[in-house]
Amino acid sequence: MTSTVDWYRKEMSLLTNRALGRVTPAILDSVRVHLPDLDVPLKLSEVATVGVKEGTVLVVTAFDEHNLKAIEKGIYSAEIPHCVPQRADGRTIRIPMPKPTLEDRASYVKTASKECEETKVKIRGINTAGLKSLTKLGFEKRSAEFVEMQSLSDNNVGEVDKIFQKIKKDLGS
Repeated sequence: MTSTVDWYRKEMSLLTNRALGRVTPAILDSVRVHLPDLDVPLKLSEVATVGVKEGTVLVVTAFDEHNLKAIEKGIYSAEIPHCVPQRADGRTIRIPMPKPTLEDRASYVKTASKECEETKVKIRGINTAGLKSLTKLGFEKRSAEFVEMQSLSDNNVGEVDKIFQKIKKDLGS
């Protein structure tokens, strides 16, 4: 449950950064590059470096210039909003990141809300599986272990709600 909350916290941190107009290389963490000679897609960081220039432009520099087309294709397929790669030279791709509009911020809050609910469902699923395991081990439903498991679940769901409320406050919704 704790790792699920940590994952949600990390994802919402990235979302908040995008919504507030902060450009970081982490925006491209979801990009996977399919190289023709490999069966497994690679993370962008394995085939290129990502940096920030002038605070609003991501600069991707390929280790090998032959991989530039695959990197560009991977960026497009990641479907990151407002992310349009532009080739600067034989090894470099520039990605200007515009400041988010009010509509963008509203959509980020909507996305955060959806992720919040999905995360709470995951936590409840983990709780249910844990309670079933306790039952199989012979613990009674009113035992201290059952109460502790439910308490852990409630605390983690509450933590997810706190994170979401902070995002709403930060983004002004």
